[in-house]
Amino acid sequence: MIIGIVAALREEIKPLLSLLGHVTRPGRPDKWPVILGFSKHQLILSVCGFGKVNAAIAAQELIISHGVECLINIGTATAVNKQLDIGDIVVSKKFIQHDFDAIPITSRLGEIPMDVTFDETGIPELITTRDFAADHTKINDVITSSEHCRFVDIESRYPRVVSGNFVSGDQLVKSSDKMEWLRVEFEAYCVDMESAAIAQVCAKYDLPFLGIRVISDKGHERSLYDVLHYVDPACENLARLIICYITHDEELTDEQLFSWRF
Repeated sequence: MIIGIVAALREEIKPLLSLLGHVTRPGRPDKWPVILGFSKHQLILSVCGFGKVNAAIAAQELIISHGVECLINIGTATAVNKQLDIGDIVVSKKFIQHDFDAIPITSRLGEIPMDVTFDETGIPELITTRDFAADHTKINDVITSSEHCRFVDIESRYPRVVSGNFVSGDQLVKSSDKMEWLRVEFEAYCVDMESAAIAQVCAKYDLPFLGIRVISDKGHERSLYDVLHYVDPACENLARLIICYITHDEELTDEQLFSWRF
């Protein structure tokens, strides 16, 4: 299978590249995408930059130019669900663009006009989508894979892996009021700036999509220094989970898998 993997930042995908045996050269710019063979798959790894437009461009390029058969968005996210802590990993259930507002054309925030159809009398009907669902089978496979994955502790805690809703917008969410609104309005677990845009592109092309994000902060509670401090170990765990997921249907023992890669 040809699997596309997209992250916003090089730092978020670097641990995965390292586990896959790809050597980056200090002082030289990376060329994206990076194409690697791993197990029985071809992996197309790309860094898109911040925001929904950059993410959508990268996703469309991987689909059209490289023929990926599924897409995975990885990276860090801000916790919205109060039960999440630094280092916990969230697997997407559905994706919503929290900053999309087409009211009164649509009835709800986050609802996106996708198409217009006409009935027999010529009356137009607007087709809208708010929730872009992740591939249900892949969600279960990732959760199952996590049970056999060896993670590193974050702040003396072993990370949990849960599934929940992702919300995305072209803004950094900092206020507790906005966090509460995201919890109530969208039942969000975490917030980022890219995943829902990639989900929309994948829906357009009828392509399986999955988001896997690791919690790096709780919004207003931590400074930029604190957030960056946890990126490396958090994304190391994320990379380990990706490896476990990709090889989950192969006949490998835990000892074989981890002596081989970790």
